[in-house]
Amino acid sequence: MNSSTLIACVCLLGLACPPVKGDVFLVSNAANNNIEQFTEEGVGSLFIDSGIALQKGLAFDRFGNLFLSSQTSNLIFKISPGGTQSLFASVGMNSPRGMAFDVQGNLYVGNNGNNTIWRYTTNGIGSLFGTTTGGAPWGLAFDEQGNLFVSTFNGNTIEKFIPSGNGSTFATAAAGISSPQGVAFDSSGNLYVANYGNNTIQKFTPNGVPSLFANSLLSGPQGLAFDSGGNLYVVNRNSNTVVRCSPDGTPSTFASSGLATPVAIVIEQDAILTATPTGNNLLISWSTSAVGFTLQSTADVKAPARWIDLSDSPAIVGAMFVVTNSLNSANVFHRLKR
Repeated sequence: MNSSTLIACVCLLGLACPPVKGDVFLVSNAANNNIEQFTEEGVGSLFIDSGIALQKGLAFDRFGNLFLSSQTSNLIFKISPGGTQSLFASVGMNSPRGMAFDVQGNLYVGNNGNNTIWRYTTNGIGSLFGTTTGGAPWGLAFDEQGNLFVSTFNGNTIEKFIPSGNGSTFATAAAGISSPQGVAFDSSGNLYVANYGNNTIQKFTPNGVPSLFANSLLSGPQGLAFDSGGNLYVVNRNSNTVVRCSPDGTPSTFASSGLATPVAIVIEQDAILTATPTGNNLLISWSTSAVGFTLQSTADVKAPARWIDLSDSPAIVGAMFVVTNSLNSANVFHRLKR
């Protein structure tokens, strides 16, 4: 590597490195079969014109690959960080909607047409994981314990599946559920539900205690996703907008251009890295919710260490951050970034 590419952030032992932050926002448009990308300021641009009909689900794997489900073709497609589109899976789907990855990298897909949840390995091999009792599964999200939570549009329920695939009812219409679609967890383990039927966002504590989180600026809310700052983003299918709700539930319009019947949103959270002095070492920590960020060496780095931002190197695709004693023996942290 040429030393001229080693720029931006240098941190010596004893000094805290500033967070590296820059989320990527992607929204699928059902009306024109494309995906719009937004900056953190809400400025939109075309991400990809996939040509895939009715993209109802979006999900990132841990390597930054984007997966999308097609309701009409009953297929799952994969888009690499470089933009290469390929077929990932074609077995077991019946009007697929929401998707979610577990910590092992398996993909789970909710089949709205036959009330099933299918699991796919990293190689695309599928198997039946579970069946919803409420009917018409839509949104999927994992909690930190590895339990899968599924919204059922027809049943007005949220169902919980333990890792073995056994399911139970977590919440019903009595707790404020009305034609639920998107679901998402915040960093404290609270579950949020987009109620398409009454234009509200319902919040549930880990113990299942419900409360109203938001009920304004919402019009047919579907997809939900959190950014790295704890803000909740809501896709409004009926008003062609994306609303941002602050952690206290205060809503504001985030985006209103480039959207044509938007149904799903996914946010690729940038890695937030910190360095803490521990004797003669630096203890490296990072956000566990950051998608596409993997540790490729030990997290305890000998001093004197420094941080180097390699994101402007023409030879590197994406952003790479290095903790190193010398450039010949670097401990590399790789963060895929579009």
